[in-house]
Amino acid sequence: MTITIKSAGFLLLGLVIIASAFFLINNSESSNQGSASKELNSIGLSSEAFEGFTVEKKLFDETEQSTKLLYSRNEMVLKISSLDNIDKASAEIVLSDQIQTINALYADALSPYPGEISNEIMCPERFKPEFHTRQTPWLDYTYFTLFATDRFTYGACTEDLVKYKSILAWTYCSKKNTFYRFEFFIPIETFSKSHLDMITSFRC
Repeated sequence: MTITIKSAGFLLLGLVIIASAFFLINNSESSNQGSASKELNSIGLSSEAFEGFTVEKKLFDETEQSTKLLYSRNEMVLKISSLDNIDKASAEIVLSDQIQTINALYADALSPYPGEISNEIMCPERFKPEFHTRQTPWLDYTYFTLFATDRFTYGACTEDLVKYKSILAWTYCSKKNTFYRFEFFIPIETFSKSHLDMITSFRC
């Protein structure tokens, strides 16, 4: 009888430990999801599409009046930058400059070692960025779909250097006079149209 009572005690203790661990895991996930929404709200945005993402980092630059957020989920990474107190005309200038920067990365350049075959360095068409615009009931988006390296940089033009398919998007919220830049990195093998829907789901 004594052995039975001890066994029951150990069993009960084990169940309590398992239940506690389960509660802590669920509570941690809920906390991460809640903080993701909270941080989005702090920069004037909302979106149910990124509820499951974890906030990894938040930086605020008082000089530029800008905030940067870094989110992750599984192997996906989302970077958001917001530029506050900016009028639409100024935001369009910033947008134009950033688009030109991306285009310049993929422009054909003269080779430092010209040979008989070609004196130009060319990026194959399949690796060049694709430019798009999309209007939603809430915001208008300008965006590129393009490849990125394992260090989340652009400009790679060979198969061995690319790891992610990225969506680089911009939008302007006239209600808050805020300009947003989004960088969404998805492993190439899992990229789909649904990720485009996600990045254009923000409301302000």
